[in-house]
Amino acid sequence: MRLIFSDLTYPKLGGAENLIYRIVKTAFAEHGVRSVLIGSPDSFILKRLDEDAIPYTFYPTHSFAALRTTPSDRFVHFHYYDGLDKLKNLSGKCVVWGILAGQITGWNRFGFELIRTLSFRNSC
Repeated sequence: MRLIFSDLTYPKLGGAENLIYRIVKTAFAEHGVRSVLIGSPDSFILKRLDEDAIPYTFYPTHSFAALRTTPSDRFVHFHYYDGLDKLKNLSGKCVVWGILAGQITGWNRFGFELIRTLSFRNSC
């Protein structure tokens, strides 16, 4: 099992970045679970993980075609973003974790987008 986080693009420290950092660090240190991060190479979280020598695999946002997943992988989504549909045919399950209320309510702006976008092969 791996934890997969997408749309990591922020170059500065923020609450979500700190939350992801703690999850990646704890999952590896306490359970040996590795993480995959998809986003910008300038993302703050990558710098912080590198500084603390916490292992992870990184894929740039628009070039993660080489990413291979298994049914045991877990995608952790905090919000909707335009590249989310590129993940829908990958194996694994997803966790939608609304750390801010506006992020969840914004997902269903057309009334059907959430269901269509998150229809992963092995369901959510």
